[in-house]
Amino acid sequence: MGKKGPAGLKVRTTHLLLGLIIVALVFAACSIPCVGERIALWKGEVEAWLGWNAAALADFEGVLSKTPENVAAKTRAACLLEKLGQYDRAIAYFSELSRVPSTKSIATAHLTEVYLRRGDYKSALKYADEWVLVSPKESEAHHAKGTCLAHLNRSNEALVALNEAVRLDPSSSATTERGFVMEKTKVFNEVFDKLVDPALESKEDDPDALIRDGERLALAQLFDEAAKRFTAAIKLRPQPTPYYMRGLCYLRLPQSSEPAVQDFITVERLSGDKPFRLSPVVADYKKAVSPDGKEPIITVDAVHFVRANGLLGLKQYKEALVHANKAVKLAPDNPDYYGLRSTIYKRMGQYKLAQMDIKRDKELRAALHMGPTPEDTLIQVIELEGLPKQQ
Repeated sequence: MGKKGPAGLKVRTTHLLLGLIIVALVFAACSIPCVGERIALWKGEVEAWLGWNAAALADFEGVLSKTPENVAAKTRAACLLEKLGQYDRAIAYFSELSRVPSTKSIATAHLTEVYLRRGDYKSALKYADEWVLVSPKESEAHHAKGTCLAHLNRSNEALVALNEAVRLDPSSSATTERGFVMEKTKVFNEVFDKLVDPALESKEDDPDALIRDGERLALAQLFDEAAKRFTAAIKLRPQPTPYYMRGLCYLRLPQSSEPAVQDFITVERLSGDKPFRLSPVVADYKKAVSPDGKEPIITVDAVHFVRANGLLGLKQYKEALVHANKAVKLAPDNPDYYGLRSTIYKRMGQYKLAQMDIKRDKELRAALHMGPTPEDTLIQVIELEGLPKQQ
């Protein structure tokens, strides 16, 4: 029971005055910039912990509106923006933080993750490289770099990065991803090992040697280097083979569909609609074998197929459909051609025709005892150009 009478009134009055003093002190503290910022940051932290992300973000950005150089507020705001899926704004903040030595590691880590989520693997790799330089002993940095390289089809380099991630942390999930990459590159590496011929590597004036060397590099998924070899061979002796192989390399590289299409146009002009031979090392690119069973050949339908791939990457759907139709007409039993055409139909909004081609694709694969559509040129082009995967 509280005190009654004058004494009780005196106690209550004292408590009221103390409360008013405390409130006044809080308001006074808030009016002092450094103290007010600390209170706002603390309030934002509590709101973020409670899941009130929008309110927390407003507090952190409120601090930044007064003191743009506040690293703590900027870091927390950037993380919340990433969590809320506002990647452009998150990237802007993290980019600023990446130029601050104390936050460079965390900023490059988040930039890598944001670009990976957006499917921009080239930009993600740029920041993963920076992350590794800043934090060379951090397993996650090497893991992220390996993931970027794997998405860019640079599997051998991806394995190097993932191996380092596992070495630094044997319990890392990079172990599982490394297994997937190793399985994917197993066939390529087996073929590549069989093709080592040092006698051919130094013949820079021999177009055949350059083509063969380019094919080996392409099979090892080193597409940039392979394209350079084919370019050198073209300068020495223009012919369909190096143009065709260089076009395939371009299809595997980001944002390179236009030069690929130009190479395939040149192939059509040089070959005159006649098949041309490739060396046996490129059999994994095109399962077409000459009648004697020794050398793969590229026929007109295959050229239309790869050209349609390039046009698909350029979002020139009507022109892509023209060449896909030609490929289907010339080789109606090739399931890959129906798979490609179904993707083009879907991009054009012709879903019924797409479903018919998907059905035909599956029927042919079943009849030929083939598995599902492989992760081949078509699928990789779709991934690199940011188009949806074939369903």
